[in-house]
Amino acid sequence: MRGGGGGGGVDRLEEGVIASLMAAATLVIFAAVVHRYASTVPVLQDYALRLNMA
Repeated sequence: MRGGGGGGGVDRLEEGVIASLMAAATLVIFAAVVHRYASTVPVLQDYALRLNMA
């Protein structure tokens, strides 16, 4: 049994916010890695360099 009581909604909200921030960070890192890789492929280089990810 949990101590306290009445704080379950806050815990769920906090977990949801943390999960959302972790997902956003993962997507940003993924986009940066794909952009870096695409910048080295000659066929995609012009398009990738036009995207300003700085």
